[in-house]
Amino acid sequence: EAGHPVAAVAALRAALDRSQGAATATVATRVARVAQHLDPQTAEAAAWTALGSLELTLEERQALEGLLEEIGPGPEALRAWAREGAGGAAGDLPPEDSAAPARVPIDIESDQRGLDATLAVPTSIDEEGIGIATEDGAKRRVAYADVQAIAVAAVHGLGRKPVILVDLVLNWMSMKGETLHVIRLRGDRFDPRRFAPSCESPSEALRALLGSLLDRSGATPLPDEASVRGRPFASFPALESYHDAVLMVETRPPDAYAWSEPD
Repeated sequence: EAGHPVAAVAALRAALDRSQGAATATVATRVARVAQHLDPQTAEAAAWTALGSLELTLEERQALEGLLEEIGPGPEALRAWAREGAGGAAGDLPPEDSAAPARVPIDIESDQRGLDATLAVPTSIDEEGIGIATEDGAKRRVAYADVQAIAVAAVHGLGRKPVILVDLVLNWMSMKGETLHVIRLRGDRFDPRRFAPSCESPSEALRALLGSLLDRSGATPLPDEASVRGRPFASFPALESYHDAVLMVETRPPDAYAWSEPD
C-alpha cells in the first residue's frame, strides 16, 4: 500500500521461509492470499506449502485450490529450485525471476541408487508387525525388525491434493549403489481411523498410526522424527524431489519405477 512492492515481496518470502511447526499452514495461507496479485510466483509457492498440511479445513483447501487455478500453471523453475535444495540464511531470497520453493527439510549429498517400490495398503497392525495387501491382491506380513527406515512426506502432483506417502524402507543400511526396496503406503488409499479408532479425525489417526510404527520398529525416521510424526509433515512439490532429497534414489519419471510384490 505504501508503494514498495519489492520490499513487500521480500517480507512475504521471508515470512514463508521462517514459518515453522503448526504455524506454517496459517502463515503460508496468508502469504498466498496477500501475494496473489503482488507476486503470483510467491503466492503459488505459499499455496502449495499450505496445502501440504492436514490441518486445513475443506473450505480452506478449496479456496487455495481456486487461487492456484486463477494463477495458472506453475513455472518449472519452482520445482527445479526445490530439487536443488535452495536455501540459506533466513531472509535470503531466490532470484527475482524464480519462486520460493516448498520447504525442503534436508540437503544431503550421496551416491544415487535405484528404487524398487511396492504399492500397498495396510490391513492390520499389532505388536510384531504390519499386515499389507498389494495392488494385485497379494497379502503378507512385514515384521518391524525388517523395517530399517520410515520416510513420510506430503507430495504434490499425485492428485488434485497433496498425498501423504509412507515408505517402509527395508534396506536403508544397504551398500551404496544397491537398489532401495520400499513398501509404499499412500494416505489417500486407506482410512487410518481403522487402526486408531479412538481418534476422531483422519489426520490425528494417521499421526497415531505413524507414531506406533516408529516406536515399535525403532526405524530411522526420514527426513526427521518430527516429519514422520506429522508435526508437521515435510512437503515436496513433486515425487522426484522427494525421491532425491529423502530417499536419495535416482530420479526418473514416476512410471519408470518398478512396482512389484516384495520378496
